[in-house]
Amino acid sequence: MLVDFQGLDLNQVVHAAHPQSADTPGRLDGSLTIVGATRGPRIHPRPPGTPPTPFGEKLATALVVHGPVKLSQARLGALPVFSFLYDVMSAGQDVKASNGVGRVNVRLENGNLELNNLRYFNRGTEVRGMFTIEQVWNLPDSRLRGSAIGSLRPLSSVTLPFFAEADRLIALLSSDLASIGVEGTVKDPKPYQIGLRDLGTGLRTLLLGEVPQQRPETRAGQKSGATRMEQSP
Repeated sequence: MLVDFQGLDLNQVVHAAHPQSADTPGRLDGSLTIVGATRGPRIHPRPPGTPPTPFGEKLATALVVHGPVKLSQARLGALPVFSFLYDVMSAGQDVKASNGVGRVNVRLENGNLELNNLRYFNRGTEVRGMFTIEQVWNLPDSRLRGSAIGSLRPLSSVTLPFFAEADRLIALLSSDLASIGVEGTVKDPKPYQIGLRDLGTGLRTLLLGEVPQQRPETRAGQKSGATRMEQSP
């Protein structure tokens, strides 16, 4: 099934997952692909007397959902993770109270919701993150984990041709970036500050993906040319 939506109320979505959450104004536009499958007999039958699987768990584990979602007029500064990151960045209260735009790739599989390649722009700041909510049927007590980086200038302005060494790039940008990790639950997230070198592989790849890399065929051509020169009389 393909689902297209426009102008979905972000605040209603957030409060459906966590009714006691702070107000989070915003609009969501997106296109999701939903694949559902019935399950055959259990390989290991439940022991006698075991309660049946809740409907929410059955539904969440029987669906695969993925697709891009855009955020507009979104005020994420009141959410604990973003509020903590803005404090680490010393971005000021104006950023928390203003609206921004962004996008995220959503994927639900085996009951785990992944928010990949999250990008959020707000008043000259940029936040990128990757988060996973495990066992979504337990919301708002589902486990939350992930990491995020924030910058006082858009990371898209990084243009360093042929700058492929990850450690050198991280060192160069360290003074401009703040990074945090997140653990806990959706209801009680526990953000904490980390070093850029402690970011997960996925987020490091996302960060380094903005930097143009030297093409393999170019390097191969240079090596081949050097070999030919050595063999020429």
